[in-house]
Amino acid sequence: MPEALLEIHEPVGAFERIESWLAERGFFAPGGESLSADLYLGYGLSQAIRRNVSPPPPEPCEALPLAACRIRGERELRPATGSVHVGEWAQAWTAAEYATAVEQVR
Repeated sequence: MPEALLEIHEPVGAFERIESWLAERGFFAPGGESLSADLYLGYGLSQAIRRNVSPPPPEPCEALPLAACRIRGERELRPATGSVHVGEWAQAWTAAEYATAVEQVR
């Protein structure tokens, strides 16, 4: 039986391994739209998608893999408990507050 969880501890080829692992389990095949993939990516893999050359932050826990993935079928998805309501969007920050927050993050 195929493994239920993929864990990756080496960064080389990690994204290709994730894609291949998902493909082997029918995630991209017809009918795969009934599947859901839970994907965790650690800071160590962020270098490949970072916009600048600064190093990624240190992992908060060394025992964590660089990536982990599992697939759940439609029957395993659980609906949210309780009542959820999404109302109309309302602007909470001024344009200047937003620009300041973005600059702080940069």
